Amino acid sequence: MTYEGSTTHPGCWETTVWILLNKPIYITKHELYQLRKLMQGSEDAPKAPLGNNARPIQPLHQRTIRTNINFGSAKKKGCPSMEKNMHYTANKWSTNAKDIRSLQRALH
Repeated sequence: MTYEGSTTHPGCWETTVWILLNKPIYITKHELYQLRKLMQGSEDAPKAPLGNNARPIQPLHQRTIRTNINFGSAKKKGCPSMEKNMHYTANKWSTNAKDIRSLQRALH
C-alpha cells in the first residue's frame, strides 16, 4: 500500500509517499541492534539517536490509499483482477545415483 503524507520531523512537509509492505521483513537480533545504533545529524550538529521521531497518527484529509492487494472481495463486472493465475512444478526428487550424476553433468 502507498499513501501521500508528510515527513516525520518538523516542518512535516507534505512531500512523502509512504510505502507499507504487505509482508513482514524479518531481521536478526544483531541487525535490530545495528538499527538501534544508527545516528542522525550533520557534522555541524551533534549526533542523536534515529529513534523517537514518531508523530501521533494524523487525519487522512482526503488522501488516497493505493494498494494492489486482493482482499478477496466480490469482483464487479468490468473491473479486472490483479491476481495472477500462476502454477509451478518441480521434478520428482531422486536418490538414484545415476540420475544424480546425469544432473551434475548437465549443470557443468
